[in-house]
Amino acid sequence: MAEQIMALTGGQPVDRVLVASGGSASDQISMALQLVKFGGHVACVSGYFDDEAVTIPLAVWNGGISEKWFTGSLAGAGRDYYERLLSLIEYGRLDPSPLVTHVLHGWDSVAEGLALMSSRDQSVIKPVVIID
Repeated sequence: MAEQIMALTGGQPVDRVLVASGGSASDQISMALQLVKFGGHVACVSGYFDDEAVTIPLAVWNGGISEKWFTGSLAGAGRDYYERLLSLIEYGRLDPSPLVTHVLHGWDSVAEGLALMSSRDQSVIKPVVIID
C-alpha cells in the first residue's frame, strides 16, 4: 500500500503525513513513517483501542537514527474551536462531506453511530446522526 501511495508523489517521500484511519495501529503508523521524509512529521488523530502495543519496523525509521517526528493528538474541542471550524465550512474553505460514510437519523440512532465509530470497520470514516 505504501508503494501505491508513493507512486502518487513520484516515488518521493513527503513532508507531512496525517494518519486518520482505522486498522492496525502498527500498520498505519509504520506506513506513515515510511511515507514521510527524514525531518518530516507524522500526526495521528486516530484512536486505537484494541491494540496493546505498537510495533514499528526499524527500517522505516532508518534503524532509529533518522529524525522523524510523530505526534498523537485528539481533535480539538471547545466553543472557539467549533466556531472556527464551522466558519471554515460556511465560507467554503473546508468541505467535510467526503468524510461522511454513514448518515443516520434520530436520537435512537446515536447508539448505532457510536457503535460504528468503535467498530474498526475499514468502511467507516465518520457516521453522522441527524436529529430530525
